Amino acid sequence: MVEEDERLPLGFPIKKTVDQNIMTKLYRREVAIDNPAQLFHRQRALYQCAVPEFTESNVQTPSCFLRKFTPDGNQLLAFSRDQRSVELYDYLGGGSGQELYSSELDSWSVRSELFGRFFSLRFSIPVAQENEFLNRECSLFTCHGHYLIVGASSVVPDDHYQHTFDLFRNNESVSPSANCQLEDYSLYMVDMRLGCVTDSRPFKLDKIYLSHNQGVSLCNTTLAVLSVQHQTVHLFQASDGTFLPLQEIGRFCYPDDPLIFSEVHYTQSNVTAMSDGLHAYNPWLEKWYTSLKHRLLCRLLRQAEEACTPQCQAPMAHFYMNHDKFVSLKLWRMQLLDEGHLLLKFATEDVVTMRQSDPTSQPALFGIYNIVTTEFLHIFDNTSESLLQLYELNADHFRTAVSHPHCHQISSVANSGHARALHHKFKHTIMGAKYGGRMEATRRLLGQLPICCQSYSCSPYLDLSLFSYDDKWISALERPKPCEDSSVKFFSRNGGIFSFELHMGGGASSSSSSQGASQSGSTPRKLVAYIFHPYEPFIVSIQRANTDFMVNFHFRNQYGVAHEDNPP
Repeated sequence: MVEEDERLPLGFPIKKTVDQNIMTKLYRREVAIDNPAQLFHRQRALYQCAVPEFTESNVQTPSCFLRKFTPDGNQLLAFSRDQRSVELYDYLGGGSGQELYSSELDSWSVRSELFGRFFSLRFSIPVAQENEFLNRECSLFTCHGHYLIVGASSVVPDDHYQHTFDLFRNNESVSPSANCQLEDYSLYMVDMRLGCVTDSRPFKLDKIYLSHNQGVSLCNTTLAVLSVQHQTVHLFQASDGTFLPLQEIGRFCYPDDPLIFSEVHYTQSNVTAMSDGLHAYNPWLEKWYTSLKHRLLCRLLRQAEEACTPQCQAPMAHFYMNHDKFVSLKLWRMQLLDEGHLLLKFATEDVVTMRQSDPTSQPALFGIYNIVTTEFLHIFDNTSESLLQLYELNADHFRTAVSHPHCHQISSVANSGHARALHHKFKHTIMGAKYGGRMEATRRLLGQLPICCQSYSCSPYLDLSLFSYDDKWISALERPKPCEDSSVKFFSRNGGIFSFELHMGGGASSSSSSQGASQSGSTPRKLVAYIFHPYEPFIVSIQRANTDFMVNFHFRNQYGVAHEDNPP
């Protein structure tokens, strides 16, 4: 260890490095008396000594789509190749495949047996019904990780559109487009301990964005589902393996509003004669605003009144000038901030129905909605620096995670100086770019709100206080990233020394993709998705080039034997 008073010949101090020996760190953890606020960080620093430095490329896996680890890290979630079943594999531990490298097996035999050494199939649960297909990018774990929520969809036949009010259930319903076709959706509750489906909830003739959990949000036991087609937020209590309906926010805001409204005599203009001689009330013919839209306009009006002064009435003039634009806004995204508040995002109908190719550049409004009082606490536009500052100071509150002891705090702009530095670097890059500026930077940064539920990995190897890495190629956000030809390097924050790297394989799958791309004259788009174990040095990387996939395992190998790439 270098003393602090030692200096280089030019007088610059030598940067002090910390001993990375794991025995030294264990001893210090045992005898040191730390501030309670620093205890967690000292314990987590042990991961700098146990890293997944070994890569095995092109591992042979079962015919399924690997998705993510459960919050406790004991199981790996996967979807069957036909996307109709959920598969759960028991994780057998990071040292389970070590003995393969102590034997004289050839490289192909190791790759063929490696998956079976790390994972064992526990359940294969049929979930989807009839013509449904599971969305493999939609999965939520309930409190303590006992239950799994997955979504499925099926194409609606053309002859299924029987009545107009099946498509338009209130006067805020949007018009379907070629890019936003209606489907039948279902949410399923899966008991991961018993391996069975315990409940389901259908949504007929609807549009719900299931990919990356964009249209569903879970906070503790409260589940919110956004129906874009019918402009309604459905609230359920997801506990004990069931979906218990709580209320619907859209046409009405209070749970008993439909009962009160049913006591009012319907006007003749809203009644349509049926083929059987009966009459039906059509909410889509109503001339008044829905409850949610009414509260949105009231809050905008109240904010305009509060901003006015005796000398300046410009905010009120702005409200009346843009009143029709406010009325035409549609609910696009939502997120549960907690069990009593929703973050709602409103945009134009062209953006909501995906007719607009660049939604980030379009105007939008954010609203913080109180479910109990049915009021908007505040409305922000998508260039509001106040909302950006609110997010920067409370970023952890926007990231709803699973309530589980192994799901630790994720590095964010609110709790990490390193994440804050990356955030400001990105902001200043946009501000200095051509056609950039402060407003454009704010719009781009707020474009990530609302944040999709359970979309961040809590792995310690993504903790920016422990390791530094290029966030262009890998990040805590569980999204596919561009695949770099070289490896992704991780450096320890203690002295900046090299820690480990993730090698990307170049096996037969990539070769076949390149040959197919060269014949078609196009360059294959290479992406990679990472599956981090919550607390062990084990990472799964899934490379994709067009329709070909290749799976790599990154783990700690005490033998350190690397096999050459010799596929049969």
